[in-house]
Amino acid sequence: MKKQDRCKPLIHHINRMQGQMDGLKKYLEQEKSCEEIARLAVSISNSFDTLKSSLAEGFVREEILQGKKVTPKNEGKLKALKRLIKS
Repeated sequence: MKKQDRCKPLIHHINRMQGQMDGLKKYLEQEKSCEEIARLAVSISNSFDTLKSSLAEGFVREEILQGKKVTPKNEGKLKALKRLIKS
């Protein structure tokens, strides 16, 4: 798979995060309730955590595994790593 194809979902994710950040700014400007602002801030934080774990997975697949086939056992380990990064 081309690097450009692997990056498309990450770029899409970042674009969504930018939209969330714009929304947060508007919430603050419109003096929305603290609960609404906090809920959106938590959503942005979770989205950033997801981005970090996706980037880490990409690093493992490209730099460590170097395109080698991932066994089901190692796939489980990779998913566990992603969960650790997100937590």
